[in-house]
Amino acid sequence: MKVDRTRFLLLTGTISTATALAMAGASGCTVVSKSDGSDASTTPATTDDGGSTTPSANDGGGAKGDAGTTSDCLGSGGDDGGALDCSALAANGCDIACEGYATNFKPEVAKAIADCLLLLPSCEGDFDAMQACTTAALAKACDDATAKTFCAPIASACGKNDGGAADIDSSTCEALAKGLSTEGRGSFLSCVDEGTPGYCTPDSSYCLDAMK
Repeated sequence: MKVDRTRFLLLTGTISTATALAMAGASGCTVVSKSDGSDASTTPATTDDGGSTTPSANDGGGAKGDAGTTSDCLGSGGDDGGALDCSALAANGCDIACEGYATNFKPEVAKAIADCLLLLPSCEGDFDAMQACTTAALAKACDDATAKTFCAPIASACGKNDGGAADIDSSTCEALAKGLSTEGRGSFLSCVDEGTPGYCTPDSSYCLDAMK
């Protein structure tokens, strides 16, 4: 299914506020734009002999393969931070998507996604490239014990759909949830259970794609 992620992110930015308040008492995800170089940035990598490029996350100066350690992983500071300025992305039309990511993801994760989006020619209709930016940032998100707790009921309800076919299992959910803000988790949960705890929408994989 093709998902209009930009539209989804805008909608969930509104939906998530009420849900997140119910879940956490008070919420509000803002994003810190660090100047010390500790957050992941992106650099273009050549993908073919014709000179075309696609964005890919670099390792932020840390040793390769050590993503997830407290020294270089993204999101160890939780949901607190200043606002992320998405205005630089207006030129390639990625500013609206950036605002959605800033709401739904932890500050450092959202910043890494925004850095990657800045390298795209355009965000209009290029959902695969946008998702690649999100996937690269999530790969460097810090482990978060609360993601396991958050995902347990989702995996229980959505792990087997349509005659036993796997849909959202624990590892898939946790890989996303560890990078989500409180509001983002509220949006994801609202999409999956449609306001009915323990229920799983028949095509819950849509929610995974839409968040990215």
